[in-house]
Amino acid sequence: MKKFLFFGVGVLFLLGMSQVVSAQSASMYTLDDIYYYLTEGEEATAGGHSLEPPVGAVPGDPLFKTLKQIYEGIQAEFDKCDATTADVLAGESFYSVQTGSWGVQTGQMQGTPPQIVIIGDMWVASSKDGLGCAEDGTMTWPVASSWANDLDWLAQTDWRLPGKAQGAEICGSKGELESIEDLDYHWTGEARVGVADHYWVWWGYDCGSGSNDKTRSRKVRAVRSCE
Repeated sequence: MKKFLFFGVGVLFLLGMSQVVSAQSASMYTLDDIYYYLTEGEEATAGGHSLEPPVGAVPGDPLFKTLKQIYEGIQAEFDKCDATTADVLAGESFYSVQTGSWGVQTGQMQGTPPQIVIIGDMWVASSKDGLGCAEDGTMTWPVASSWANDLDWLAQTDWRLPGKAQGAEICGSKGELESIEDLDYHWTGEARVGVADHYWVWWGYDCGSGSNDKTRSRKVRAVRSCE
């Protein structure tokens, strides 16, 4: 699976310091701030920093990082990113670390993203281990429904669970998808009329369907309507 860093608007600058400053500053960030922003996504607040190592910290202490550790930690994160403009939807911005394309780039991929398969009138997440299948996890129905409705993936936010008939349609085309096992039960978004708190599920071995209580844990596969 291609991995990449996405950025909104703006440009990131890393400023080095040529001399040691021991006083607190009201308008500066620290290298620690930069490190955790790039590796953990933690927002920093300028000012009020002591630019000295934490009291009592020595090399090897989790609170003490050398410039070598900071560089290698950031580099390790960037080394995971292997996307190119052909992997990202046209018009979407991402941060590329590819040789010859370093920096903020604009995706150029046209048509159907490789992470999905078109079945009927649906985009269907193709990889059982990917984000669009909750990374092959299982969920109760309320959690699965909220997860699908809140999914922001491939620059789209209108994901959902399939209906009962759509679940059967997906199963009928399971050869186009990555590994749907016979005993894989998947939630749909459709309630069973007349049976409280039951929702339809579909399974892989004969593409049949039945209803389960919403507290059962089943697999999920996100879909959205084709544009």
